[in-house]
Amino acid sequence: MAMTPPHWTECRAELAERLGTVPRLLVATDFDGTLAPICPRPEDVRMPKDSWTSLAALADHPGVRVAVLSGRELSEVARLVDLPKAVFAGNHGMEIKGGGIAYVHPQALACRPALDAAAHLLENHLTGVEGAFVEHKGLSLSMHYRLVAENGLAQVEQAARSCTAAFPTLKRHGGKKVIEFRPDIAWNKGYALKRLLKGLGLPAAATLYMGDDATDEDAFAVLNGVGTSLHVGANTETLARFSLRDPADTAEFLAWLRDLRVV
Repeated sequence: MAMTPPHWTECRAELAERLGTVPRLLVATDFDGTLAPICPRPEDVRMPKDSWTSLAALADHPGVRVAVLSGRELSEVARLVDLPKAVFAGNHGMEIKGGGIAYVHPQALACRPALDAAAHLLENHLTGVEGAFVEHKGLSLSMHYRLVAENGLAQVEQAARSCTAAFPTLKRHGGKKVIEFRPDIAWNKGYALKRLLKGLGLPAAATLYMGDDATDEDAFAVLNGVGTSLHVGANTETLARFSLRDPADTAEFLAWLRDLRVV
């Protein structure tokens, strides 16, 4: 059931019991908006050093696994996080690598020709719209419009509608100032998290997941009632059990978790 969850600092004792006592813990997290602040252009995003330091310490601990599940392409999020011992799931979990897991969704791969053609269509429709651009992530597309002026939004929407009509094998998804097109398959971060848990041999009860967007709700649903979930951002109804204010608050939480598990 969706609710407005309490801030994590109000529940330190409960979190310590949940996360400090399990022999093996999976720390799974989204990237943009969770570990790192969102920027107008995705290539400008950087994770704060404090968060990286805490994640690195957790990843080095024998009783902890770290996984990053992102809408970004796998190779890109792996480069940005730069933790060789972490597991990475890119394109909302359609590709996973690390921890003995190497997976690419076969139906998503089959949609590559459609994604290539859709990227070309969107770029043509966005000609002249200042601030709009298309990011091709291999297994999905993101049409960014955070920098688009009000008078250009109608053209952005028309481009999205044209793409939806032309490519029935792709499904449109909304985001924070972005419209995504992904293969229309039964897959999301929840399915990806389940595959991670199976591959790593860990139960949902030994799992922590943090995320800020609608796409993370599928992962929260997997942990509902058993694992530990934290929603990052303004108070909102979510399936997450606890909340964080912003990526700076995420850094504070990770430092606390590091001290709980590592020190």
